[in-house]
Amino acid sequence: MAARGYSLVHNRITTIALLLISTTALPVSAQSFSIIHHFRGGASAGNPAFQLVEDTAGNLYGTTSWGGAVRQCQGNGCGGVYRLSPNGNQWTYTELYDFHAAAPYNLILDAEGNLYGALSGGGTYGAGLVFELSPTSAGPWTFTPLYSFTGGSDGSLPAAVLTLDAEGNLYGTTRYGGDSANLGIVFELSPQPGGVWTEQVLWDFTFRSNAGYNPNAGVVFDPQGNLYGTTDQAAANGNGTVYKLTKGASGWTATLLYQFTDGTDGADPEAPVAIDAAGICMAPPLREEIRRAHLGPAPCMSCRLTATETIHSR
Repeated sequence: MAARGYSLVHNRITTIALLLISTTALPVSAQSFSIIHHFRGGASAGNPAFQLVEDTAGNLYGTTSWGGAVRQCQGNGCGGVYRLSPNGNQWTYTELYDFHAAAPYNLILDAEGNLYGALSGGGTYGAGLVFELSPTSAGPWTFTPLYSFTGGSDGSLPAAVLTLDAEGNLYGTTRYGGDSANLGIVFELSPQPGGVWTEQVLWDFTFRSNAGYNPNAGVVFDPQGNLYGTTDQAAANGNGTVYKLTKGASGWTATLLYQFTDGTDGADPEAPVAIDAAGICMAPPLREEIRRAHLGPAPCMSCRLTATETIHSR
């Protein structure tokens, strides 16, 4: 699988900056841009290539894909999870955890302050895992592996952001694995007594599936409980899809909502979709380094699908 986490500048992002904009429209002159942290690499880690999450106290959490105190991953460090805390006019950087086997991707945060994420390598079988990081009174956070993928029918190489429902279940995708053709799955992980998590495969992507295959992005819920996601491959033209999963009495059914043409609509979507009252929107699907630089769902202004653009279902 191609390396992920590119930036528009190069393959290393060394700063985090905030663009502070009012909730109402302001002229360009009224906006301010501030750098809040420079990443130095080495033991301090570097390349924060994925989106941030914010807690109720205004702290920002994110991941880095190289560096850190643990010098694994060919001696370069596998990256880690950090926190940026507002402190007057400054921000305090805290490294929360350094990884040993693979670099982390996007994080999500629950109401208790625990972080969840995925690694596309490592785990018991080397096919990736889903983990939880829990706060401690001092020092590194507590790392708990929740589920290790075997690389078979349960999926392989999870690299997308997870989704958490009200019951505490986690949903996500894997790029590869599955029963049919090693083309990826959509999964649900559910907590069980004793700290065990069990997996259910909700959808197994195949060449015959009209929903496409090889997802790079995670899935999101709408208010009715349907799941939406994207793939960067499709049987008809290989340019990627937007799909919907609907739960019925006999399981989940996939509906193809849109198939990209590699024209003015773009190709190979890698960012997750977002749902609002007007429909489905997503970051623009772009190719190569530019399309890999997404920092999470874009505002609903760049690429929108409405019900009239549904082109096939089964």
